[in-house]
Formats: sequence, structure tokens, C-alpha cells
Amino acid sequence: STALYEPGFCYDTPPHISSSSTPDPELSEILYSIPALVFLFFFLHLVSAVMNLFLHFICDILNAVLRSQLMSNGLLSCRLTFAPS
Repeated sequence: STALYEPGFCYDTPPHISSSSTPDPELSEILYSIPALVFLFFFLHLVSAVMNLFLHFICDILNAVLRSQLMSNGLLSCRLTFAPS
């Protein structure tokens, strides 16, 4: 059994035995990638929700500005307001 070792070196494990605890490296890569995929999914979901809120905010501001511009120019008659005629 000593023929497997090079002389002058102390091995913690024999060289032909893999030091990884999992026997299948592809399975460990898949298991390690699952939390990364879940994190990526939730991160992209959060980014899309923030962008959605931001776009709604911008659109509400533009809607109010354009509505006030059109009403001041007389191009839009707003029938929803209860202003006294």
C-alpha cells in the first residue's frame, strides 16, 4: 500500500481518493445552483416590481401634467370634476 504514495510527502488522504464529500460532482453543482436560481428569481421579481412602481409614478405625474395642460388650453373638458359652472 505504500507504493501509492510518493516518498517524502505526508498525505491526509490517499491520492486516489477524492477529497470532496459528495461522490457526484454534477449533483453537487445542481444542488448548489438551486438556491442561486431561487435568489435570482426573487431578485428579478423585486427589480420588476420596483420598476413597475417607478413607471406608474412617472405615468401618474405625466398624466396629471398633460391633463392640466390640456384643460388650461381648453382642449379637454373634464366632466368628472364638480366645479360650479
